[in-house]
Amino acid sequence: MSQQPNWTYESNQPNANLGYGVSSAGDVNGDGFSDILVGAMQYDNGQSDEGIVYLFNGSSSGLSVSPNWSYEGNQVTANFGSSVSNAGDVNGDGYDDVIIGAWAYTNGENDEGKTFVFHGSAIGLSSTPNWTAESNQTDCQFGTSASNAGDVNGDGYSDVIVGAPHFENGTWREGRAFVYHGSPAGLSTSPNWTGESDWYFAIYGFTVPSAGDVNGDGYSDVIVGRITITNTGKVYVYYGNESGGLRANVRQYKYSTNENISAGGLTGSSESRLNMFAKSILGRTKGKIVYEYKRNGVPFSGNLITNSTAYSGIGSLTNLGTTGTELNQYVTGLSINGEYKWRARVQYDPVSNPYQKYSPWKYFYNYAPVPSGGFKARFIPPQTKELTLYAFIQGFYDPVTDLMIRDTVKVYLRQFTAPYQIIDSAKMYLGANGSATYTFSNPAIINNTQYYIQVKHRNSIETWNKGSTFTNSVQGFSFRNFGSAFGNNQILVDNNPLTYAIYSGDVDQEGTIDAADVSMIDNAALLFTSGYVKTDLTREILLMLLTLQLQTTMRRIL
Repeated sequence: MSQQPNWTYESNQPNANLGYGVSSAGDVNGDGFSDILVGAMQYDNGQSDEGIVYLFNGSSSGLSVSPNWSYEGNQVTANFGSSVSNAGDVNGDGYDDVIIGAWAYTNGENDEGKTFVFHGSAIGLSSTPNWTAESNQTDCQFGTSASNAGDVNGDGYSDVIVGAPHFENGTWREGRAFVYHGSPAGLSTSPNWTGESDWYFAIYGFTVPSAGDVNGDGYSDVIVGRITITNTGKVYVYYGNESGGLRANVRQYKYSTNENISAGGLTGSSESRLNMFAKSILGRTKGKIVYEYKRNGVPFSGNLITNSTAYSGIGSLTNLGTTGTELNQYVTGLSINGEYKWRARVQYDPVSNPYQKYSPWKYFYNYAPVPSGGFKARFIPPQTKELTLYAFIQGFYDPVTDLMIRDTVKVYLRQFTAPYQIIDSAKMYLGANGSATYTFSNPAIINNTQYYIQVKHRNSIETWNKGSTFTNSVQGFSFRNFGSAFGNNQILVDNNPLTYAIYSGDVDQEGTIDAADVSMIDNAALLFTSGYVKTDLTREILLMLLTLQLQTTMRRIL
C-alpha cells in the first residue's frame, strides 16, 4: 500500500457527510477498470438532507478527478446514499450494476425507506433507476443497508439483499432482511426470501453484506447483523443453494485436481481448470464449453458483451444427457502473478438443438463478488517454522561419552491455552547428541506466539515444556537443562556437565512409572526377549542385560 492517498474527493458543503457510504461499484462501463461509489446522505441541493451519490470511473491512471455520474434523493431528509454497494450483474448483460439505499425516504409512510438499483452499460450507469423497492411500513428504515448478495440460487444472475432494521411483524423493531433475485429483466418485484429475528428491539438487518461462498458449494451466501438485545449483538449466516442440493453453474479448480479456487484465489501454477455445469432446456442434446478469460483491467470482447462471439478456447462436444453434466476445460500458459477474470457458456449441437446456438455467458464473479474477479496465476508457499529440539532419554544416555543411543520421538505443538489443541505434530529422530530438527509448513503456527511442546517416546514419560515461541520462524528448545520441563518432570543423568533427561520406564504409556511397568520388564527379561521392543529401556539387544541401575531407580520411585 502507498504511504499517502493516491486520490481524494471532498463535498465542499457543510454537514453533507460525504463518505458515509463508500463502496466498489464493480466495472459499470465494461472498460476493465473498477469504479467506486461515494455517498453524501445529508447533501442539500434544493431539499435539505436529500442526499447524493457520486460514481467515479477507474482508468489506467486511477480514478477520475470529478464524478462521472451522480444522482440525488430529491426529497427532504431522504438520506439518499445512506448505503451504497456494487450489485453485481443483476440482468446478466455483462456490466456491473449498483444499489443505493435511502433509509428515511417517505412515500405514504414516514421514514419507510427505499432502495434504488441502476444498471451499468457501455456508457456507464443509467440516468434513472431501473428498479426500486419500498417497505410500505412507517419507520421501517428499509435500505439502511443494501448490498450485492452474489448469486444465491445459481441461475447466473446476481441477487441483492436489503436490510430494514426497524421492520415489525409482531415484535417491536425486530428487523428484517430481504433478498431479491436477478433475471434477464432485472430484479424481482417482490422479495424471494426474507429473514427476521423475532426478537424485541433486535435491529436485525442493520448490516447485510454478502458472505461470499463460505461453504465452497459454488453458491453465494449472505450474512445479516443485528446490533441490540442487551447490546451484545449477533450475526446470522444463511447459505445459498437452498441449503444444499443445487448445482453450481461455474467453478474454478487447481490444474488436474478437485481443489476449489475461491474468488481471487491462487492457482498454484500457470494453469487452471474451468468448470461449468451445462444443461439444455430442450432435453437431451450435446454441447461444449466456450470460455473467455482476460487479465484484470482488460475488458471482455464485444461492444455488447452478451452478443460477443469471441472466445479464448473451446471444449469438445459432449452429451449433456437429460439432467445436465459438468464440462471442464484446462487453461495453460497463464502469466505468473497475473490476475484473471473469466466467463463461460455452452455452445449447443445445431443438429440436436437447432433453435439456440449459445447459452448466456456465465461470469464467475457473480457467484463470489468479494473480491470481484476469478483467480491469480501464482503460488505463495506457506511460511515454514523450524524447530530444533534437544533432549536426552534417560536409559539411552551414557554419562561417560555424554552421548545417547539414537531413537525416534513424537513431538506435538499444542495451543498454550485450554483445551490445548494440537496444532501440528512430527516424528523427530534424536541423534547421538540428543538433537533433531524438523520444519513445519503449517500456516497456523505463528511467530511470537506461545505453544506447548509435548514429547512422547515409546517407553518414557510424556513430557511437556513450559511454553515457548518461534522467533523469525525459528525455535531451539532444550529439555537437557533443569526447569525446562513442565512440573520439572526431568531426571539428572550427569553431573559433569550437568545434564537432565526425560524419564524412562513408562512402558505401558499410561502416564506413570509403576509396578505394571516393572512387571512387564521383568517378564520380558526372563523370556530373553530381544529386538526393538518397548520393554528395552537401554536399546540393548537382550533385555536380560538391563542395567541394574534402572531397575533400582524404578523400584525406588515406586
